[in-house]
Amino acid sequence: MKRTWISRAAALALCLMLLLAGCAAPAESTDDPTPAPTESAETPAEEGGLPAGTYTGSANGFHGPIEVEVTLDDSSIVSVEVTSHTETENVGTVAIERLPEEIVSTQSLALDAVAGCTFTSEGLLEAVKNALESAGVDVNLFMTAPEEEAPQGEVEKTADVVVVGGGGAGLAAALSAAENGASVIVLEKTGMLGGTTILGGAYYATGNQEISAKAEMNDKMREDVANILALEPENDDMARWQDTVREQYDAYLASGETYMFDSEEYHMLQIYADGGFLGDTALIERLCSISRECYDWLAGYGLPWSDEVIGGKASDTTAVVLDAQRARRNKSNGEESHSAMLIHVMQKGLEDSGVEHEILLETAGTELIVENGAVTGVIATGSDGTTYRVHANKGVILATGGFSANAEMCQEYNTLYPAIPATAKTTNSSAATGDGIKMAEGAGAALIDMELIQLWPHLNPFTGSTDTYICAKNNLMVNPEGVRFVNESGSETEVTCGMFEQTDGLAYLISDANNTTLDAEGKNSAGLSIDDMIADGTVVKADTLEDLAAQLNMDPEVLKSTVDAFNAACDSGEDAEFGRTDLTAAMKITTAPFYATATSGGLHHTMGGVHIDTNARALDENGEVIPGLYAAGEVAGGFHGNNRVSGNAILEAIGEGKIAGADAASR
Repeated sequence: MKRTWISRAAALALCLMLLLAGCAAPAESTDDPTPAPTESAETPAEEGGLPAGTYTGSANGFHGPIEVEVTLDDSSIVSVEVTSHTETENVGTVAIERLPEEIVSTQSLALDAVAGCTFTSEGLLEAVKNALESAGVDVNLFMTAPEEEAPQGEVEKTADVVVVGGGGAGLAAALSAAENGASVIVLEKTGMLGGTTILGGAYYATGNQEISAKAEMNDKMREDVANILALEPENDDMARWQDTVREQYDAYLASGETYMFDSEEYHMLQIYADGGFLGDTALIERLCSISRECYDWLAGYGLPWSDEVIGGKASDTTAVVLDAQRARRNKSNGEESHSAMLIHVMQKGLEDSGVEHEILLETAGTELIVENGAVTGVIATGSDGTTYRVHANKGVILATGGFSANAEMCQEYNTLYPAIPATAKTTNSSAATGDGIKMAEGAGAALIDMELIQLWPHLNPFTGSTDTYICAKNNLMVNPEGVRFVNESGSETEVTCGMFEQTDGLAYLISDANNTTLDAEGKNSAGLSIDDMIADGTVVKADTLEDLAAQLNMDPEVLKSTVDAFNAACDSGEDAEFGRTDLTAAMKITTAPFYATATSGGLHHTMGGVHIDTNARALDENGEVIPGLYAAGEVAGGFHGNNRVSGNAILEAIGEGKIAGADAASR
């Protein structure tokens, strides 16, 4: 078995450490780690050495403060230890693990961010700078960039199957190809495996009745079945699904059972209906029909599925929603997240396959190699500038994700919304910039549903995180002028579009002592400290509404008037302004302390992408298969229609990846 991991920068030689240390201006040695006065910043240069000792520093990462201890001897940084952080496991933690060693080996803070971990990387480097400044060290002594690794020129590699993208779809494709005897090379442009999959909740949808029987049916679910069967069929496929579900549901009712009714055909109907009847029915049928097969496939590689069926979205209400009633995920072992386990199970399966394979991290695919109308490989660029020509004997599988991290591309294809701000953040991986879609288009592939972009309300406007909230998302929401502007309980699209139209795309959720959801330690549901969120400006706290308004640069009278009107609507249960029907007295803003949580709308999922057939083969504008080219996961279009429903993104990634890997290996 062969594995190669290409990292951003190999550790430099010891002579470079000594060189940089020798260039450092010396400092007066001290055993006292307390911050020195500002004027002592030049002391190292004047006195001939660094102040040996251990110093602490802190700065904000993606999810909160990163705290470090930096140990110095009289000439260099001896060690960097991250003592506390709340960064995402297997994502931000990649930078946490890598950068301290690189700082020591290069004696430099002028390091590139780890690809895919920009906020964490920058926060860690800033924390180290703060620690050095607390020691009275001139940080400029460590701001000489290390020598870049020389590009290796052009490197040729060959495998049976080349997979571009190391997220859920890419690893499913690689594992499927390997178990069918094909050698594999995976190209991943970030510094870690996982893509957007590792950032999600790992909810997986399958309409298998045996699995759904572990949950109970309720009135909302019964109503859903009746409603979907009453719809006028859009085509023969939908009519056939409805006929099958009628028979299944009649048999279910006759049995007297009370468990949750489900079936593959019912799953097909829900995807099609929830997607505005725009999805490719052949693709929907193929993926729903193998959803149990993929579920068992992952279990066979050691993924421990939970018996729990998610009866509704993890939201602020307890209402069961149509698109989430069948979602389920694996059991977390408490040591890593559900989504990390999903990725690592497939990664281990590939490692244990006995088939020759390579995984090249921080190596971005840029162009497809096309010969006589067939795709035969990929041109990629490594982080050091090396060009790779990676040849595929059997096929290339694009699994690069969507384009929701590319707001300009979303603007280009948007025809549904008034506007998508160029500054809009995404819930997805920062690597989801549409690379695979552009590569496929350059090779003659057709695109489909590119205008179908799913929006998401309530992201941190500074980082895109969804974890920095201290109250229900349907609390009173105001714009930067202190004015309410939307039905806070409206659809995701309605609320997000409303946010996009506000100054700087910014809004604030207002809460008080009674409806702020912090635990006894002052932490929110994601474990983030209110003090840290206040310190980084995500949350503002005040003893009066007037002070809250002043801190937000709002007119206090405007904010007070807005709160009074909202409170009156909560008392009466009637919202004349925006028509909300779920207002209660518990939502009123009356009791100090008062909080404002910064929030903004963002981009959640792009349903469009490469047009594929049911074997995940890319099609050209004439609907003909492009030999050797496949697309799997969010890079492909056609499955969801205009709405990506809960649990189906993982099904799409795993299902299309498994299909593509097997088909490519068989060529």
